[in-house]
Amino acid sequence: MRYYMKYFVISLVVVLFSCSNTKNKIALDKACSIAKTKIEIPDMKDSTVILYSDIFSGIKMIPLESSPDFGLSTISKIYVTNDSNYVIFDDLSGNVAIFNKTGSVIKRIGQKGHRKNEYTTINDVVYDCYNDNVIIWDNPRKKLLIFSTSGKYISDVDVSWWTGAFEILDKDRFVFYVDDINEKEDFRNGERIKYKYKYVVTDRKGKTLKEFCDLHYTLKGFIPTYQKSFRINGERIISHQEYSPVILSFEQDTINYDYAMLFDNNTLSEEWFELNENDFRKKIHEDEDLAYCYDFFEAKSHYITIICQDKLFLNVVSKKTKKNRTGFCAINDLTSMNELDSLKCVPGEILPINVLDYNCYFVQDPSKLQALLNTIKKAMEDNKISIKSQELERLKDLASNKNPILMVCKLK
Repeated sequence: MRYYMKYFVISLVVVLFSCSNTKNKIALDKACSIAKTKIEIPDMKDSTVILYSDIFSGIKMIPLESSPDFGLSTISKIYVTNDSNYVIFDDLSGNVAIFNKTGSVIKRIGQKGHRKNEYTTINDVVYDCYNDNVIIWDNPRKKLLIFSTSGKYISDVDVSWWTGAFEILDKDRFVFYVDDINEKEDFRNGERIKYKYKYVVTDRKGKTLKEFCDLHYTLKGFIPTYQKSFRINGERIISHQEYSPVILSFEQDTINYDYAMLFDNNTLSEEWFELNENDFRKKIHEDEDLAYCYDFFEAKSHYITIICQDKLFLNVVSKKTKKNRTGFCAINDLTSMNELDSLKCVPGEILPINVLDYNCYFVQDPSKLQALLNTIKKAMEDNKISIKSQELERLKDLASNKNPILMVCKLK
């Protein structure tokens, strides 16, 4: 269970590291000075393929059952319940459901509508492990709707914000990441010119207990991707904001700047975070060597990061050995389909949806497997390869699934 936190007091932990002279030295020095640990990320440009067998010891491929009531297309959140079932949130369709270990639908959670127990538009979804509940943030109504994992509506909580991200801090508190809007300072001639963000800790009734503002490396010129704001690592919550090289942790009564991701000469300058979106993106695209953290997860044994350096890379760093494994495309050679694994031809995903304990959770689009199946059939017709019939049938079953395939990958 996560630590119970009585109060939230910000603590900047200053641990100095030596940083090399770079074109963005000021930004690097700040990242080094405010973080307890630095994670050095190598230049990604020469990295190509990452084999799942290099980083994972095994994989379960779980076809998610389709339902006449709802479908899945763009899964943005995955949680594991106390009963080892899966809470799945599909951002595009706005559907939330519980699936069991084999991918069968157990229960849909809530539905669209305007009644008390219905939502209009979902802003965020979290799983409350302390009460075994699913909580949906309905942003037009500024309410948190609380459901049991059996789908029963329990209650709602009024919140003060239309949009943002939130997570369960402990058995008594929520933590939110929201827009810290100031009508007088942030607008000019009716146009938004400045953005500010803050962490807000509330009790379970939505009452604000503490606010934290003016954080380093947060975008000032446009809105971030809120749903990637919080990640859970065992007993604590970590938070990373898109593009930022620093990662916060929430622990007991402190917020710490735990990690700084250092990209040597290729890091973004902190001054760019003050720019509007167009100017910010122009700066990034002017130099294809520039690198930044797109997403960050912490497992028990590894740091799992998505790094953007002209393209997206999966980067896995062992906490013990500090060894990096990197690739912009992945091959799933752990399907348990022997001939296919030996051919190293099954596409793998590089963007995890979540990382919990020792497991990475990916989502595979069945259409990719269908394209692979067509290629294999053609090669078999030309007598270039031979695949066992049972393995071919299993691949057909996965490729024909109407919903995505959940891939549970166990880290070595």
